[in-house]
Parts: sequence; structure tokens; C-alpha cells
Amino acid sequence: MKQLMKSKKKVLCLVLSVAMAFLTLSGFAPSKISALDKSCVALGDSISTGYGLANPQTDNFVNLFTAKNGYTLTNYAVNGNTSAGLMTQTDKTNPLIDTTVLGSADLITISIGGNDMMSALYQGVAAALKITVAEAQLKLLQGDLSAILSVMNVIKELGVHPEYVTNPIVRNIETAITNIRHFNKTAQIVLLLQYNPYLWIKDPMFAESIISMGKFFNILKDTIFNNWTVCHEVIVADAHELFENSKSGEALSNATGTPLNLDFHPNKLGHEKIAELVAQSLLKPSINVPWVLSQGTVGKPYSSITLTSNSTPALDWSVVKDMLPPGLNINATTGEIFGTPTEVGQYYFDIRATNTYGSTTRRFLIKTLPAPEPEGYAYTVTIPESIELGTTANISVSNMKPNATRAVNVAITGTNQPNNAFSISSFDGSKIFYTIKKANNSELKLNEPLSFTENGTQALNFERIATNKVFAGRYTGTVTFTVDETIK
Repeated sequence: MKQLMKSKKKVLCLVLSVAMAFLTLSGFAPSKISALDKSCVALGDSISTGYGLANPQTDNFVNLFTAKNGYTLTNYAVNGNTSAGLMTQTDKTNPLIDTTVLGSADLITISIGGNDMMSALYQGVAAALKITVAEAQLKLLQGDLSAILSVMNVIKELGVHPEYVTNPIVRNIETAITNIRHFNKTAQIVLLLQYNPYLWIKDPMFAESIISMGKFFNILKDTIFNNWTVCHEVIVADAHELFENSKSGEALSNATGTPLNLDFHPNKLGHEKIAELVAQSLLKPSINVPWVLSQGTVGKPYSSITLTSNSTPALDWSVVKDMLPPGLNINATTGEIFGTPTEVGQYYFDIRATNTYGSTTRRFLIKTLPAPEPEGYAYTVTIPESIELGTTANISVSNMKPNATRAVNVAITGTNQPNNAFSISSFDGSKIFYTIKKANNSELKLNEPLSFTENGTQALNFERIATNKVFAGRYTGTVTFTVDETIK
């Protein structure tokens, strides 16, 4: 029991440390450093303000980057800011920041998304316990066991269904970027991806929660890459990858296992590494196309697409995992995907763009569809010229493409009579009425589609039901069939 309570206290410390770090609020007043040749505007949350640093005004990543690279900095980041708050700050009609400063910036940096996750945790606890969000926060602060158990379940659920939170975040980021472009159409926009700050904590108690958080931020990263507006307009600074690649070395966040400190913010080294990351991101290629590429069709030249990048130095493009659809290739110099697909399927593959400053790898999908039937494909429909009353007449379709199944529409000249009867003119001009029965003895209706396979036949039983003159023997008439071009 003591061990259980000790574990619960650890979880509570995790929740409270993250909550307090995320939700410490301040106003929208910007901070500045000395004027230089180029201007940068920082937007976002407490990562951009340097929360938790001994010298936040000088040691946060945006200050480090701008001071080293010759930018004047105006920092509009706000502790506790969410993606919805970012939309409000940049609103086209009622912005909360100086749009003259925003509109004249050469560079805009954004860090956002962590507080959206915290909001989801509180809302999940509130829903589970049927209380308000404010009550959920209070219960967690008071160490309520039911709230602690609930938040553990919510964290686990976020790892399973992160799209509940990631999709709104990316939609909000998309709107904010659209707002920013309303005021500034030319600035480079660097979006800092969220990262998992607890990779250096090895306590098994936190293992499942750390994995779930990692899944959440990984899906957030993928969702950002899959959004056309965001992907096209921003340069991604992949802090998620930076932290993952550094987890075997010195910690980049304030979180520690011994003594227990679960502050998720970057430490001084983390901010230094993020500042370097931003600088590298502006130099290395970023692939500016959505991950689902245009579809191809077997046997038809692919509508070639050229993968684009912000890179100025010469690029090298390559497929580094899985494969393009058979028949397609990539131009290693231009990034053009071209060729003629030869097989149907869904093909996922990773493409890497490399320049002298580094490389970027993105996953893509191309679907290839079966070749359509050629227009005017010649089908042959054979029917008997004469029909013996009370006997079976066979009709057939030939010259079909292998393995194709077609719908054949039956159209019989004459007047459709009551009870599904058809009239056909006999050789002496009189009208003879028939019902036409299929193999299962059900009556065929006028223009009812029949299904045929390659060179298949289907028996139709013609029965005479009435005539206006009694005849014996054979009767002839015109019966036509048309082929529907759509595969059924």
C-alpha cells in the first residue's frame, strides 16, 4: 500500500509539475533586444519566453538565435498560450499584437501545442468524474486519488487516439499561419515541433506515460507534415527528432529522475540546441509538399510532380525506405517523380532531400489505379435471330477484356406491356407478346441490367403469353443489347 501511494504521489508530481509549468500566464507585452539589420517576431508559448531559465531574457532559444544571427527580436510569446490563443493573437480583424511589427518581420518563429495537450488532460479528467474543468484542476492540486487515476487513463488514451487533440491543434496552426500571411506574405516562418521532455527519466513508474506522450507528439508531427497549408508555408524545426536523437546523452530538458523534477521545459543546453536547430533548419532542405501525392494509373504516364524545397544549394533526392510504385522513378537532381505505373496498389515510401547543411526525410503515399477500358472498346453481343416459343434462347458477350465483368442492359424494341410483357413484330407484321424469364425463372424487366463475364453467356427463356393471331412454329423479332462501360 505504501508503494502504491508512493507511485501515486510520483504521478501527481508529474501532473502538477507539467500543469504549473504550462499554465503560468503573462500578458502580451513584447520583449526586445537591440536593433540590428533584420527583424524577427517570436510567437507561441513558454518555450519561447524561456520559462524556467535563470536568465530567460537572454538564454531562451529565440534570443540566442537572433543575437547570433543579426536579428532584431520582438517576442510576443506568452506563457500558457495555446494554438487557439495563437489564432486570437494573429486574428485578421482584431489582432492582439502590433501587426506593423509582424508585417515587417523577416523571420517569424512559433512554438505551440503543449498547452493544448494539458487542456485535453484536464477536460478528460472532468468528463470522467463528471465535474467542471476548474474542479478537475483543483482535485489534481489536492491530490485526489480518483483524479490521479483518471489523468493516467487520459494520458494513455492520448497515446491511442492522439488525433482528438492533434487535429484541432493543426487546424488552429493552419488558421494562425493564414492570419500571419494576411499581414506578412514574405517572411520565413519557422515552426518548432513539440518534443518529449521525459526521455531521460528511467524510472519504470513513468515508462507507459512517457511512451504515450511520445506517441502523441509523433502523431502531432505527422499531422503537421500532412497539412498542405502548414507544410507549404513553414520551415519545420524538428525538436521532436532533436530530443529523440539526444536521449542517450546529456539531458535537454529540466526533467530529472533523481531528484524528481518533471518540468518539461528545455534547460539551458536544450535552448542552445534548439537555437542551433533553428539556424540549421533555415539552411537545410524542407520538403514543401503534402504526403499524399497525386494518383497514378497503370499504363498511363504519371502526371509528374516535382518535390519542392526551400534549399538554395544543390539538392540530392533519393528514396531511402520502401519503394515508389513500379514503373515510377525520381530524378535525383530535380526531385521530379515520373514514369508510367505498371502495377495497382498503395505505395508508401520515404524520400530524403540532402544538401551540404543536412537532410530532411519525409514519408509519402502514391496510389495507382487499374487501367480504364479504352473508349469505344468493341464488345460483341450475340442473340438468336429467331426464337422458338417455349424454348431457351442464349445470348452472349464476346471480345471482352480478360477478367472483366460487365453489365449488359437489355432493350427490346416494341412496347412494354402490362405484367412485364414485351411485344415483338412477327414475320407477317402482327404483334406477339412475350415475357422473358431468367435462369432463376424470375421475369426480366425492360432495360434490367444483366451481368456477363468474359465471353460469358446467359440463358433467357422466352415465353409466348398472348398474340392477336395464332401462329405455330418460329417467330422472329428485333432484340437489342447494349454494354454499360462501367465495371460493376
